[in-house]
Amino acid sequence: MVTFDSEAHLEAWLDSDERAALLKVAEGMAHDTETRRVRSGFEGWFNLRPAAGPGRPAPWKLNFLILIGLYPIVMLEILYMNNKLAWMNLAFSNLIGNILSVAFLGWPVLAVLTKLMGWWIQPSPTASSSTDLKGALVLSAVLAVMVAVFYVLVTYVGFSSKVLEL
Repeated sequence: MVTFDSEAHLEAWLDSDERAALLKVAEGMAHDTETRRVRSGFEGWFNLRPAAGPGRPAPWKLNFLILIGLYPIVMLEILYMNNKLAWMNLAFSNLIGNILSVAFLGWPVLAVLTKLMGWWIQPSPTASSSTDLKGALVLSAVLAVMVAVFYVLVTYVGFSSKVLEL
């Protein structure tokens, strides 16, 4: 992985003779190479269409999708798994929870969310100017429904890490 302090320096490296020579050497050692431009922390988690400039998704959209995917995973871990790991030191049980959260979030959750919300993450050039607002409203509604469902489960149905003994 290589990072650059500016787009101009990245372009200079991509077009350089030095890089071309290194790729030539790597041909005998690597089965395949791939160049991906990632401009925000979570962009690499998504299978996005190649795009440049304004076609790249805004980081807040990717963060919002991660929240939508992560919230139910963490809630389910709290409800169903925390009591099973209560005998462990918190440092270890939290590590296990994080491993599971990242594994499920990375695949299949973000793959599904990317497919469902592709129209919003990377709208077509002909998309309406209200596309950002529509997608944000859809995801806000989904989040509100999830919060309501978990609230009812915990408050009225009695699900909690202390009650569940699966």
